[in-house]
Amino acid sequence: MNASRRRLVVLGTLLLASAGACALVAVRILHTGSPTSLYLVWNLFLAWVPTVVRRELGVLASWVVVVGASALAGVGIYLGRVLRANSWDVLTNPHLFARLARIRLADPLGNPKLLAVTVLFTFVISVG
Repeated sequence: MNASRRRLVVLGTLLLASAGACALVAVRILHTGSPTSLYLVWNLFLAWVPTVVRRELGVLASWVVVVGASALAGVGIYLGRVLRANSWDVLTNPHLFARLARIRLADPLGNPKLLAVTVLFTFVISVG
């Protein structure tokens, strides 16, 4: 079997497994009546992003996307765990986030805790 055919078989198998996982989530939602496990479909979608990027743009671009998304998640963890901000605060108090961004961008190395948390979680999320 040549490499191209093998790649298609692997991709098809992953697509089938993903469809099965989405079906299981749908059954769970129907059975429980609660959409709380819907986030699993989003996580599955996010797992596909590097695969699609790698196929379309190459391995380096794929890693740039993974590390960039991990860094954004690291900043989000800092905002939530250290500053105690909630996700809806972006909508209810956007001026707070604009002010924080302006302060941090003016002096990017001025907050060692932000840097440490972001770098740590970027590494953990990227390799984990």
